[in-house]
Amino acid sequence: MAFDGIVTGAVVSELNDLVIGARIDKIYQPLIDEIHLFIRTANDNIKLCISSSSHIPRIYIDETETKNPLVAPQFSMVLRKHLQGGRILAVSQIQNDRVIKFEIENHNEFLELEKKFLWVEIMGKYSNIILTNSDMKIIDSIKRVPASMSRIRQILPGQSFKLLDNSDRLNPIDCGKNEFIEKIENSPQNLRLDKFFYTRFIGFSPLIGKEISNRAKLEFDMRLSALNEFDKEAIWIAFQEIAESIKNKEYKFLIYYDKDSLVDFHVLDIKYLNCYEKKEFDSIFSLINNYYLPKAKRNIFDQKAKDMKRAIAQKIEKSQNKLTKLYDELDEAKNRKIFKIYGDLLSSNLHLLNKNKDFVILENFYSDNLDKIEIPLDEKISPARNAEKYYKKYSKLKFAEKYLKTQIEETKGEIAYLDSVMTSINLADDLDHIENLRSELVSTGYLKKQSKKKTKPVKEKYTEYISDDGIKILVGRSNRQNDILTFKIANRNHIWLHAKDIPGSHVIISDFKDNISENTLQFAADLAAKYSKASNTGAVDVDYTLVKFVKKHPANKPGLVIYTDFKTITGNSNIEI
Repeated sequence: MAFDGIVTGAVVSELNDLVIGARIDKIYQPLIDEIHLFIRTANDNIKLCISSSSHIPRIYIDETETKNPLVAPQFSMVLRKHLQGGRILAVSQIQNDRVIKFEIENHNEFLELEKKFLWVEIMGKYSNIILTNSDMKIIDSIKRVPASMSRIRQILPGQSFKLLDNSDRLNPIDCGKNEFIEKIENSPQNLRLDKFFYTRFIGFSPLIGKEISNRAKLEFDMRLSALNEFDKEAIWIAFQEIAESIKNKEYKFLIYYDKDSLVDFHVLDIKYLNCYEKKEFDSIFSLINNYYLPKAKRNIFDQKAKDMKRAIAQKIEKSQNKLTKLYDELDEAKNRKIFKIYGDLLSSNLHLLNKNKDFVILENFYSDNLDKIEIPLDEKISPARNAEKYYKKYSKLKFAEKYLKTQIEETKGEIAYLDSVMTSINLADDLDHIENLRSELVSTGYLKKQSKKKTKPVKEKYTEYISDDGIKILVGRSNRQNDILTFKIANRNHIWLHAKDIPGSHVIISDFKDNISENTLQFAADLAAKYSKASNTGAVDVDYTLVKFVKKHPANKPGLVIYTDFKTITGNSNIEI
């Protein structure tokens, strides 16, 4: 990712054309690390989004509607107090660094005009958004940094704001040749050439380090000690080309692709990436949105999927522990006869027993050889009370066996259901599927509802395929979808398929009149294999039967079924779809 100082400069340049003199109408904080400024200009309304995400920090313009929290976070309230209604006087970049300064004028509570500064630092995991007054005192920040997190630079309300220390690096825009050569000679000589550029010059990224090396026709992993005078001259010329492009704002908004995969982006023409396909955009914000939007969606998708999988994994572990305990209790219930024997032996020998003993050894008259048997005792109670205690335990276990068997089946059904949910999460490929699964888990009580606000029902989106014979095949992507497909949408004479003995999607072959061709059946079996826990493992056994032979599982969990009168076919879980 190349959101370096050069890209930041292009952002500032475009912001100066868009927002100088404009007013901030509204401020929201939809995410814990992101603010949205609704800016009213003379000709337009702009939603400027500033993200301090450690994964994808950036500034971008967004036109889509965003869901905001019911209770505004504290930082957004602070920004509203100081900036809402204010006018943007200037937007500037600090040297060539990834730091942007917004200068905003607004009335205070005494109706006096005051200047405030909003600082945006796009620094990977150290990214931050900081509000200061004109005396550089910190009012607040989206991420507070106490001494326990950083000894070098604290970001806390009331403290003086200090810019990052760049005293050991040069600004490439005003660097002279003598300074440049001196920097090479005074740097560690085992330093790699590309690393020299992005560690010794402000705002350069590894991408620019490689680009300067490439333009100088030198290997980027070459060590400084290997440079001769001709090499130094070559890299100075290449360095100057980059510096001049920055000064003159010779921007080209380019994304580089390897087929359909994003490789990188920049606002300069990165010649060493010209081996890839590239696409040029008409503005920096168009470039940022096209590059980051898929990544941002994927990041949100991955985070939501990760949170759900963690919650489900914990519930599966809890249910498995419960199942182990139930089996132990069932074993004890099945062997309950020993407690009746203990009670009978104690009752028959009360005259031989003394209190205050923790065990007794008696002849077992139920044994053919009158074998000795050791009986544990509770020394705090009398022998008669011990006998009574064993009779009660025997009676309790006698009635418990049936209950435990029911509990075991229910717990096994719960584990099977949760395992199928985990499979669905692993097979989900967009946010709609994740939201659908979350909605299902909320409705079944496995996850808490995120807010008390009424939300629209999640629309079920089945995956639909058409076989080469023109036959429609439906695939459920969640347990709730599986239920609806099988028991509400499918005709009782449609064909139902499912991967054998493992969690997976219900697959329905519908809209056919007579016999199904082998090709259509095989394609449906491949889909059932693909959308199962055994996805991408090769050959998978798939059962198929008529829908009328499929019944709800006794566990009464969404998607769990039992079926009869089935046949088995081998599906290919590696099918390309």
